[in-house]
Amino acid sequence: MVGKLGRASFPKGFYVYVGSAQKNLSQRIERHLRNAETPGGATAHWHIDYLLPHAKILSIHVFKASKEWECRLSRRLARLEGARVIMKGFGSSDCRCPSHLYYFSLRPHLNSISVRDKLARYRFRPSQ
Repeated sequence: MVGKLGRASFPKGFYVYVGSAQKNLSQRIERHLRNAETPGGATAHWHIDYLLPHAKILSIHVFKASKEWECRLSRRLARLEGARVIMKGFGSSDCRCPSHLYYFSLRPHLNSISVRDKLARYRFRPSQ
């Protein structure tokens, strides 16, 4: 079950999730990483909390930008070759995007997504 969205079957593969945090970004990332390491350990507040206990995080990319960029980035991901929406509404209950979670059977090449140069880009790698 994914909150009010209901049930979905998530096939093995690669998933790219777009989310935003208007404050406390570091704490949010740390919480998601803990949730991924301890299945059932955290109360689910966001859709991603339901998926993380069943996933291995390969990388986290953080962009400092306005909230509107969450949907812009989601639309760019949707256009990548092989992108599929497994569950409509996942991560996008506060906008009109079909989803903010995209499935790929093969690892996607995210370098093909260009983001404005003015955005600060950081890359977090989960601790092993």
